[in-house]
Formats: sequence, C-alpha cells, structure tokens
Amino acid sequence: MQNSIIISAGKPVAMRLYAIHHAGGSHMLYRPWASLLPEWIELIALEIPGRGLSFGAPFCQTMEDAIELLLSEIQTDTPFALFGHSMGALIAYELTLRLQRQHTPPAWLGLSAFLPPHVKNQTALSRYSWGNNQLMDYLFTLGGIANLDEFTAEPAVMNMLLDILRSDFSLIDNWRMSDELITENIQAHCFSSREDPVAGHQLMSDWQKYISSSFSHTVFSGGHFYLAKHVEALLDIIVMELHALR
Repeated sequence: MQNSIIISAGKPVAMRLYAIHHAGGSHMLYRPWASLLPEWIELIALEIPGRGLSFGAPFCQTMEDAIELLLSEIQTDTPFALFGHSMGALIAYELTLRLQRQHTPPAWLGLSAFLPPHVKNQTALSRYSWGNNQLMDYLFTLGGIANLDEFTAEPAVMNMLLDILRSDFSLIDNWRMSDELITENIQAHCFSSREDPVAGHQLMSDWQKYISSSFSHTVFSGGHFYLAKHVEALLDIIVMELHALR
C-alpha cells in the first residue's frame, strides 16, 4: 500500500514538504503544486488508505491509526515541513506533536482551514451518520461540490465518494485532539479564508495559543477551498519561509 506519493522530486533535495489532504480528498489536491515549486523542494503527498493510489484498500478505523501510518512515512534525515488542509491540518498538528516527542520535529508547519483543539473538542458532530442529501448539501456549502446535478448523475461514483467522506468524518468527529503546546523551534503559519463557514478566520487565529515559537496568520478571500484560487500566493509564502530554513 502506498501512503506517500512524490509529487515533485527535489534536485537536490534541500527541503521536503509533506502535504496532507482534506476529508474526502487525496494526493490529487497537491498535483497542481508540482510546477509551481522550486527544484530544491521535494513535495510528497501523504494519503490515508482507501482513495487515490490505495483506492479499494480498507479505511483506517481510527484517527490514531491514520496518524501512526503517516508518521511511518516521514523521513527526518533532511530538513522537512508539514502542510495540511482541513482534516490534513488536524493530522499535521498531531504528527508534529509526535515528532516533537521523538526530538525530530519539522522545521515548518502549515495549518490550513481547521479549527484549533479547544474549539474542535467542544464541537460535537457526527457527520458520518448523515444521509446522502444532508451530506451533499454540506459539501455544496463548503464548495466541495460545484454542481449537485453533476455529482448525482453517476450514483455509483457518488456513493463511492460519499463512503470515503463518511470514513474520514468518522475519524475526525470521534477524535479528541491533543492540546499540547508545540515547544520546539518550529515556524508555524496558519492559513484561513474570510468566507469559510466551518473554520472562520477569527477562530483560526487561536492556533497561536498552541505555538510557543514563531507564528504567522494569513487570511485569504474565498471559502473553505480558498487554496485552489490562491495557490500561487499561498506557495509564494510557503517557499519564502522554507527558503529561510533550508
């Protein structure tokens, strides 16, 4: 089973950037980044089972399973960074805590569109139990579905995608996030958007409570999937900060 995919190989590698997808997503979220990154960054997408290159593999049963699986994919012999969008941000934070305990932390951490632990842990959700219509309406609100008619046109494909999404929501909604402080010398950057209905930028700024070293927060226009529209601006920030750490 392949859970790490090299999107673009560094020549030579000065920094590895591990990127983690959102709920219902896959490594394909980061394919467009390949042509926009300098050669010294090796971009590796981390992908939990059941989608993308491991489509058809059994889903992870718990978030702990997913975290430990992806932790085993991270190479610490070269300076590296973690970036996660939505569910990926949750996983990136939990990975950072585990790497910190092992004294092999990332040099940089990017957290995008997921609320900090004290907010998430106070929010009781069971989205994995929602019916198809409620789940699709929710996705449409987030911008994860552009056209409901097109999404429902192929029932087999629709049900396959909703099964992946329910599995991911089960991991998230049944997980209580750690609330440990990141104490290592890690540069952290939070990314949010003004119109995000589930990860408002005001609450996203509270991530700084969990970072004892360098913290920045950039707010873009757009909704939950702002990064598609602002990919070049987002990567300009990431590359600039990684360049200073290489």
